[in-house]
Parts: sequence; structure tokens; C-alpha cells
Amino acid sequence: MNFKKKCPSCGFVNPEAEFFCSSCGTDLSGVKAGLLTEGGPAVGRPEARQAKRCPQCGDENESYAMLCSRPGCGALLGDKPPTKEGFRKPLDSQESRELDRTRREPNAKRLLLAVGAASFECKSGDVLGREGTLAVDVFIGIATVSARHVALECCRGEWRVTNLALQTGKTAKNITALDGRELAIGASAVLSGEHTLKLSTRCEVKLRVV
Repeated sequence: MNFKKKCPSCGFVNPEAEFFCSSCGTDLSGVKAGLLTEGGPAVGRPEARQAKRCPQCGDENESYAMLCSRPGCGALLGDKPPTKEGFRKPLDSQESRELDRTRREPNAKRLLLAVGAASFECKSGDVLGREGTLAVDVFIGIATVSARHVALECCRGEWRVTNLALQTGKTAKNITALDGRELAIGASAVLSGEHTLKLSTRCEVKLRVV
């Protein structure tokens, strides 16, 4: 069955699993998914849109895409790479108290975030999302990723990823999955080796403990 959700604000056709519109960010939690008949609108293309071709795997992606949506790829799209400054935003005092509760021990392993071919070192307390502390240049353009989607923390030498709670005023959150398994809101998982982290159907990155 090819069930999709059509955004009531902009008409964008989203996958059934999305709770927020990929195009404008409208809350879709109350929108009923419908079955698209043959010849109906394509996902993400209520109107003619110019596709972005991935420079790494050659797959075509939607015009708004920042990362390649092909499983296992996730390469950066577009001519302008994210700026180094845009990959880390300093924590304010309140965020420091809430999220940087632990500090990396000197003998702890490193955690790297891989976005396409680029890798960036994570710090305990980092948040991934459109208003996060790491890779902001990438996530800010992906409407299906929450403002503060997941947190990365190191405690007693062990790295963990936590699917952050819903923000005030939000009633739903797009899927978060680690290695193909959904991570419930508020739940955390231990990281070791290499993992694929999916933040909605439109964003997939890698986490590597080295």
C-alpha cells in the first residue's frame, strides 16, 4: 500500500511515517494518510521540482534535500559545503547544565559524526538537530529533523544516544532509528563501533566510536 500524507498548508506529499512536512514543517500528526492511486502525485512533488543528483552515488533527491536519502549513502548535496563554524554552536549556561552533565574521561573513546565523506568529533552533551550544537549547517535545512532531535553523552567511558523528549507545543515527532531499529522518545542506546542514525525518512548520518 502506498499511503502518503498531503500537507494542508503547502500541498507537499509526504511519506506516511512523517509527522512534520518535509517542505514547510507543518505538523502532520492530525493528517490522515491516504492511498495514492496510479497517476497520482509523486512523493514530495505536488508540483514540478528540480531534482538534486548525488555526487557520490548518482541517485536523484528532492530539490530541498541537504543529504542524499539513499540508504547507506547520506552524502552532502549542493555546491556549497557546510562551514566549519556552522558545525558547532556553543552551549549557553542553561544548556550546559541540562545536557553536559558528564564529561569525557581522558581514556574514553572518541565519537565521530560522519556526514557524507566528512567526519566531526562529538563532545558529551552535543545535540543533533536544526537548533543543535553540532552539524547545524546540515540539519537546519531539513524540516523533518526536530530542532533538538537527539543528544550524545559519554558517561563512565560509554557513549550513548538519546532520543530527546518532545518540545513544548509539539504533539508528535518524526521517526528516529538506530541501525534500522526505532528509538522511542526518551529512550537511549549504547554506541560501539559504527552505527547508522536516521532522523526522519529524509536524514541519515553515521556515528563511529573509535
